[in-house]
Amino acid sequence: AGDDYTVTSIGNNAFTGNTSITSVTLPDTITSIGNGAFQNCSNLTTINLPEGLTEIGNNAFNNCGNLTDIVLPDTLTTIGNNAFFNCTSISGTLNIPASVESIGSQALVLVGLEEFTVDADSQHFTAVDGILYSKDMTRLIVYPTEKVCVNFVMPNTVEIIEGGAFRICHGLSGTLTLSTSLKTIKTLAFYFCENINGTLTIPANVTTIESYAFGHSRFSGYEVAAGNTAYMSEDGVLYNKDQTTIVQYPRGKTGTSFTIPSTVTHIESHAFGSCTNLTSITLSANLESIGSLAFYRAANLTGALEIPSTVTTIGSGPFAGCNFSSFSIDNDYYTTCLLYTSDAADDLTR
Repeated sequence: AGDDYTVTSIGNNAFTGNTSITSVTLPDTITSIGNGAFQNCSNLTTINLPEGLTEIGNNAFNNCGNLTDIVLPDTLTTIGNNAFFNCTSISGTLNIPASVESIGSQALVLVGLEEFTVDADSQHFTAVDGILYSKDMTRLIVYPTEKVCVNFVMPNTVEIIEGGAFRICHGLSGTLTLSTSLKTIKTLAFYFCENINGTLTIPANVTTIESYAFGHSRFSGYEVAAGNTAYMSEDGVLYNKDQTTIVQYPRGKTGTSFTIPSTVTHIESHAFGSCTNLTSITLSANLESIGSLAFYRAANLTGALEIPSTVTTIGSGPFAGCNFSSFSIDNDYYTTCLLYTSDAADDLTR
């Protein structure tokens, strides 16, 4: 007979991409589930998370689209980044045990979830109206994607909106009022919030808006509160304070053409993403850099695009999903591409 071993952890990427797994029963000796352990196990429907489990790693169950239910154990302390991201079959209510001390970015962006609850004796988190916050309510962690609300007003205690906090929030519609204490909006915070509309006011204390924060959202315009030292807006378009960077063009803005002001030297990543009202764009004569996916899915932009010779940096796939017929540029960094199609995001040659 062989030796007996006690299994205490599931290793990193142990079952990544295994589509044969449909159900998993973990022994109560398991204390940790590694990074990517069950990532892309697309046919996994059930798994128990045993008492004694303390850590769920980054991407542990990312993209397990058929996983239907999870119960977090009372021993759990850490949930890694993207741990349950894109688990699209989990619905209803998810309870956060008092033992949980850390929840990573986009760990609990669960398409289908209606509310969070938190054990009353938790020292780290709380839930108000089904929305997950830090205990002191200075950080908004996650808004449940299916929680129905029209014209959401954020508590004025909130200083940080965490990454992906409102991502794919189908249930949120109407207008959005941000906290007057808000300082930081992290990456992907409002990504694909397609049912929010109207003008969004950026409060005076906001000093940081990370890339992709408003990607694919449908705001009709942006305003910036008086006294803000980091950002400004003009005709509903959001810029940094000295107007050298265009942060976000509003997807819901009417009008079919736009000329980027000559002060602009940088276009932020995803700044024009899904802006399908636009049919023509004129770039700033002083433009130096274009961020990744800057015009992603701006599908009605057509014709020839002239890129100024001042441009020295172009990120990945800035024109993916557009329909420009050609573009031209001639400097020491790039050569002219004679033909551009929406399926060739990187036809410029460096």
